[in-house]
Amino acid sequence: MASGRARWLQNQQDVVDNRGATRQLTRQQATLIAEYVDNAEFDEKALTWEDLQEAAHIPIAHELRRASDGNSSTYSSNLIQSRVTEVSGIKTCKAAIKEELPEAIRTQRVFWANLQLSARPNYLFWRDVIWCDELHWSAGPRYAKRIKRRPNQRFRPENVQYNAGGRPKNNSEKGQQQNEVCEQKFHIFTVLGYNFAWAIEYDAGNSNGKMNRQTFLKILPHLRDAVLGQDRVLYMDRDSAHCSPDVLRWLEMNGMEYILAPPASPDMSIMETWVKPIRQRFFRRQMKTASAGVQRFYEVWQSLDPKKINRIIDSYPARLHEVIHVTEGRMTKY
Repeated sequence: MASGRARWLQNQQDVVDNRGATRQLTRQQATLIAEYVDNAEFDEKALTWEDLQEAAHIPIAHELRRASDGNSSTYSSNLIQSRVTEVSGIKTCKAAIKEELPEAIRTQRVFWANLQLSARPNYLFWRDVIWCDELHWSAGPRYAKRIKRRPNQRFRPENVQYNAGGRPKNNSEKGQQQNEVCEQKFHIFTVLGYNFAWAIEYDAGNSNGKMNRQTFLKILPHLRDAVLGQDRVLYMDRDSAHCSPDVLRWLEMNGMEYILAPPASPDMSIMETWVKPIRQRFFRRQMKTASAGVQRFYEVWQSLDPKKINRIIDSYPARLHEVIHVTEGRMTKY
C-alpha cells in the first residue's frame, strides 16, 4: 500500500523486484551454529567463527564464496557472529579461569548481604566505609582464551579455561621473555571511600607481594593517621593477614571499626571494582622499572574521579540487593 503498486506486478517479467536480497545466513543456519557451540568441547569454543560454521556443516551458496579463494566455503566472520548473536545471544568472551561458586559460599554471601543491609539499610551509612585491597603490578600481560558462549554462562564447566596453577600457559620463547619482564614488580596497598583515596607502597619480603601480618601491622598506623578525625569503617576481605588475631586486636585497641567480607567475594569490594579501569589506564604507558611503575601508578591514582567513586558507593545497597535477589549468591557483574 505504501508503494502504490499491486503486489502481483513484482512477479511479472520486466519488473524490478524491489523486495531486497535474501539473507546470506538464514536464521535456521545461525541456530544450528549456536547449537553446535552449546554442545562443543572447550577447545572447540575457541575456534574462529568460520571454523565453527564449517564444523556445524552449514552450506554456503556458490555465488557468495570469496572471490580470492575458489575453494572457500565460509561466510565472513562478522556476518556469522552478528547472525548467531542475533538469534542466540552467543558472543566472543574471555574464558573464566575459575568455576562457579559452590552453594555453601553462595549461602554465606547472601547471609552477609542481608546482615549488612540490616545494619546499613541505605547509602548514607556506606559513606563512612573505606574499602582496602592489595594491588600487584607488573609489565607482563595475562593470557586467556576468548570463547563463544551464551550470556550468564561464564562459569559453566565447559566454558572455564583449565590449566596448571589456574593461570594460562605461556611456554613460548616470547612468553619466557615476558615473564622475565614481570620480575620488575611492585605492590601497593590501596584504600577507597567516599571522598577518600589513599595508597602506599609496601614490601612484604616475598616475591609475589602476598600480604602478611607483620607487613599489615606496619601499614595500619599510616592508615590510622590518614583517617584521623574521621569516623571510618575499614572493609577487609578474608585474607589471612587481615583476619589474624594480632591485626583484629590492633584495630580494636586503636578504635578502628572494621567489616570482614564473606569468602570469595571480590565483587563486594568497591576497591576491586576500580582495579580493572586503573589497570587499563596504567598500561597505556610501558614501564621498564619498578620505580617508574610506582610513579606511573600514583599519576593514575591521583587522576581518579571522586564523583564517580562516590556514585558507586551510594549504589552499594543496590549491589547487595542484587546478590540476594538477582544472582542468589552468585558472582555479580561488579
